[in-house]
Amino acid sequence: MDDGTGPAPELVSTLADRFRFVRKLGQGGMATVYLADDIRLGRQVAIKILKPEIAASLGRGRFVSEIRIASGLTHPHLLPLHESGEAGGLPYYVMPYIEGETLRQRITRERQLPVAEALRIACEVADGLSYAHSHGIIHRDIKPENILIQSGRAIVADFGVARAITASATEPSTTSGVILGTAPYMCPEQAVGDHAVDARSDVYSLGCVLYEMLIGEPPFTGASIPTIIARAMSERVPSMRVVRPEIPIEVENAVRRALARSPADRYPSAEAFARVLQDCARGKRRRSGRVIAATAAAGVAALFVVGMLAARPDPPFDENDALLVADFRAPPGDPDVGKVFRDLVTTALGQSHFIRLVERRSLNAVMRKAEIPETTFVNDSLARQLAQRSSVRAILVGNVDENARASYTVTLRVIDADSGRTIASATGIASGATVPDTVHMLTEHLRTQLGERARDVRSTRPLRDVTTPSFEAFRKYSQAVDAYATKGDITGSNRMLREAIALDPRFASAWATLAAHYLTARQLDSARSAFDRALALHDRLGTAEEYRLKADMAYTVDYDLPAAVEYYGLYLAEAPHSRSGRSNRALYLSAMGRYDEALRDLEDAVALNPFGPELIQPVLTNLAVVLVSLGRIDDATRTASQLTGPYPRFVKTVIASAGSRWTAAESLSIAAAVDAPAGGLFRSNAPMSHASALAAQGAVRSADSVLRATIAGASANDARWFERARLLLALASGETVPQRTDLVPGDSSAKAGLLRALWAAAAGDTIGARTHMMRARPTTPAERADLGEGPALVEALIAANGKRWGDVTKSLAAVARRGEQDPLIYDRPDSFLLRWVTANAFERMGQRDSAVAFHELLLRPTAIPPGHYALRGLVNGFAHQRLAQLLEQRGDRDAALAHYDRLLASFVRPEGNAVALVADARRARAKVVSAGVAVTRQR
Repeated sequence: MDDGTGPAPELVSTLADRFRFVRKLGQGGMATVYLADDIRLGRQVAIKILKPEIAASLGRGRFVSEIRIASGLTHPHLLPLHESGEAGGLPYYVMPYIEGETLRQRITRERQLPVAEALRIACEVADGLSYAHSHGIIHRDIKPENILIQSGRAIVADFGVARAITASATEPSTTSGVILGTAPYMCPEQAVGDHAVDARSDVYSLGCVLYEMLIGEPPFTGASIPTIIARAMSERVPSMRVVRPEIPIEVENAVRRALARSPADRYPSAEAFARVLQDCARGKRRRSGRVIAATAAAGVAALFVVGMLAARPDPPFDENDALLVADFRAPPGDPDVGKVFRDLVTTALGQSHFIRLVERRSLNAVMRKAEIPETTFVNDSLARQLAQRSSVRAILVGNVDENARASYTVTLRVIDADSGRTIASATGIASGATVPDTVHMLTEHLRTQLGERARDVRSTRPLRDVTTPSFEAFRKYSQAVDAYATKGDITGSNRMLREAIALDPRFASAWATLAAHYLTARQLDSARSAFDRALALHDRLGTAEEYRLKADMAYTVDYDLPAAVEYYGLYLAEAPHSRSGRSNRALYLSAMGRYDEALRDLEDAVALNPFGPELIQPVLTNLAVVLVSLGRIDDATRTASQLTGPYPRFVKTVIASAGSRWTAAESLSIAAAVDAPAGGLFRSNAPMSHASALAAQGAVRSADSVLRATIAGASANDARWFERARLLLALASGETVPQRTDLVPGDSSAKAGLLRALWAAAAGDTIGARTHMMRARPTTPAERADLGEGPALVEALIAANGKRWGDVTKSLAAVARRGEQDPLIYDRPDSFLLRWVTANAFERMGQRDSAVAFHELLLRPTAIPPGHYALRGLVNGFAHQRLAQLLEQRGDRDAALAHYDRLLASFVRPEGNAVALVADARRARAKVVSAGVAVTRQR
């Protein structure tokens, strides 16, 4: 930027590796906004930089922290905050760059908006406010300048920023309108300096904005800020109907209540205000005699007859109402074609922000609960019964008839779940390559009849562009998705996906599903390749699907967790009802140790299921184990009570391990190991938890025997995990680490090389360790991600062989303190191994306090990834023994006694070195007790 309006040079320099500033967009009382290119993510963003005089009054760390809280908000009517920080001494935050205009610009241009349009914008803003309020965040500065209009949709900007500035202020602000709000839109309690405002403050401000959209100016104006505030606190709200008599009295009354001087007299929430405004909007449609008429449209190769709706006062569907997709009837000679059309229709409707879809495949758990076989054909009668068990508003049924000349007649009906009345319908004829176009037009007609805005419907990309023009390729794809969803058959599903790709090599969704399957199976190399192929076909991806792919690609290829989280934020803005999107983002957040944020996403994902939380077992399981990681054991136990199948046993094992209840953990893991339905994570977790529980009871050799037996039949990924656990157990228990020539035979991967290097270094074989590391040297971000801190750990173990303890702590202390949080990549050394080696090094250096701190981290039952709780018992007893000795040396007898007692209570089945350790602990404990008695007598 060379126009003299750019940000400070030091700030540009600090952010140069991430952002390139393009131009100044504008400035206000507290900040200046610049358009910038996000170099890493290849997109344009808006960077808002606080003015120096504002920044000078803030506690900057608190400001960044508060902004980070606000950045967790994800809603279609809220502008997300990507990130924040401090550069050149000035706090800044980064937002998406929205092409469009502000509501202020529109009001300036039009002065008064149509009543229906003003009500719609106010409802959308209220919807976003309600979501944020449910997360404990108040905006505090709602005004037309902070409401953006993009393709007709209202988006609230600067959410949480006023809160961040207020919370972080180190001294009272003297800048009117910055911390407290903006005078014409400020509620009376804000005006008198009450910072403890609640949701009703935003309701008041939104009432002012709605008033201005209808009249052309705010309800209270004046030559100065004190004048405006004085009028708001003493005068009645001017009547809008005096200026615009056509404004309905219901709207006038709604605005008056929102602008009540006392918060107690206003609407109690933004949601309540929105409901009243929606009723006002429906009332206006009644008065205008609006009738949803049928239309007839001809396609290139399809004839449509769209169902006529009876004139009705209310729209048949409200935004975010749930629509359950039933099974489609098919010709007797081709029963699968019904599923194919059902999936095509589901994909087309999935692009709508207006409709919240419940897919047929997601009904399996509902049907199990109702004791209905999952293979039962879900017709309109059964679909209505299932819908009535939930918050589903309507059902979608379809009928596919085969005609002469290989064409199909497709009939779609949307039926009110309660009354059974048809509220939308469409029929079309298509064949061959016209099928995607036919389905696209049919669903457009349904969406229009249900009340979605025409411009939103028209903006949807053609179905053939986001799937495939080949009907046979989509048939293979549908069969593949069905094989995995109903049978868990990844192998068969992948085979059919390959067949679909053979018919259409540019079928991006097929590549994306193949990548997701590989990721689920932890075949990361194959997943990376498939993700790469899918993203190369970005012109064949929907916007939401592309963001989702970029998120998963950022993780699997670049191991860029912040980028993965950001992309999932963009995805959820496009697909706000996606449970899996929130669940996946939670997984990435937890991999960064951000468990509180992960919890919010999982709670939202559970709440999105219209049939209740107990019917989304994987998401509920993730929620339970994140609660364990946060130390909320009672909440985790209550959540686990809603689980069925293999899930509750897994969660109960994690809870038992977190609580050091090793006998219970052993029993649960043994039962899980023989549980036939258990697979994947459960299959590998059960024997690891069994060995861990044995080790925690002192049965070291039995634990190692369980691990050895499991390795014999394990996959390569699992075998490496179990072998590293054996190494951890040997180091912690003080057993001799042997030279190994039998490690993972036939495995030539870099991950196997790292494992061999770790064992060689721990056994004192420096040359062997370096030789194996040469073969395991990573060359790509993905390979470096696979190995994690493994190379540093090898070097630390080599340094320990040379008694260079300072080198050990220098390379490992920081990462060991932070710990490994990613539960997906098994080859990354876990927190326990990193912390054990670090604690031992500090102990050898005589730095007792540091050694104590790391041993205490080894025993901490929180901030552990779900899959790593199975390792906790491998070091538990030995960490108690080391802590007892260190604390005794430090003179902290009571704490030492506590750890000796925990060791002796835990080691009830000692084997090998543990036998001598127990005997030593008893003697040491007796000595500590005697010393304490002697001190007492002397006193």
